[in-house]
Amino acid sequence: MNICIRCWDVGWGDATAFSLNKDYLAIIDIGSKSPRSYSKAKKKIHRLIRKRFLCKDLFITHPHYDHFSLIDGLARKKPVFNALFLPALPMHPKDIREACFMAMAFLSYTRLSYYELFKRLSNVAYNIFLLTRGNIIELSPCSCFAIVLWPP
Repeated sequence: MNICIRCWDVGWGDATAFSLNKDYLAIIDIGSKSPRSYSKAKKKIHRLIRKRFLCKDLFITHPHYDHFSLIDGLARKKPVFNALFLPALPMHPKDIREACFMAMAFLSYTRLSYYELFKRLSNVAYNIFLLTRGNIIELSPCSCFAIVLWPP
């Protein structure tokens, strides 16, 4: 099995891609804050996404614009990912404040209504999964598994 890991500096962190042969591609965070790094990352990530893989998944670790800003460019075309994994909003009463902040972050950064945001996200991937701590994800078709450690 040939594993390839790519990281792009997108200004405030990294966007990371894992590929296993031509079978599987996983991209973790797809965004940038600075226009210069945004342009560079967009070209490289879009070039990688256009390659043929049996399965492509996108993971967004948290709702900051620099973690999902490149979604907009992808959302205008047909879905390119099999699955989009997003952190679920906290469901415990003590976490309601954090849930509100997370929802507002997605909406304020994209300047979209809640409905329009999820409409665009649904254009990026065939399936959308909300993750909570302890979920086990099968990264098909490679028969690998990942355990979600965040959100708490």
